[in-house]
Amino acid sequence: MMFKKLITEKTSIIQENYNSYTFLINPRYNKIEIKKILNNFFSIQIKEIKILTLKVKKKSVFKKREWISGYLPRLKKIIIKLHVDQKIDNTIK
Repeated sequence: MMFKKLITEKTSIIQENYNSYTFLINPRYNKIEIKKILNNFFSIQIKEIKILTLKVKKKSVFKKREWISGYLPRLKKIIIKLHVDQKIDNTIK
């Protein structure tokens, strides 16, 4: 997974009001690599990138009379702000 668009109620409000989009991305990428990837994929000019590193969460599931525990993967959430005349197509998931 290179990146995945995050669509929630809060991100929809941010998208409408601030022309910003939210993505989940692999944690090994930095701002420079993220900017290159998104510029090539969407053909857009990015004004600003904010990165949030999400913590690893422990998850437990009850299966066949026992508890199985594990961890959810580590991810980075990025919020990109575009220039005024730029848009990203909403059909991409």
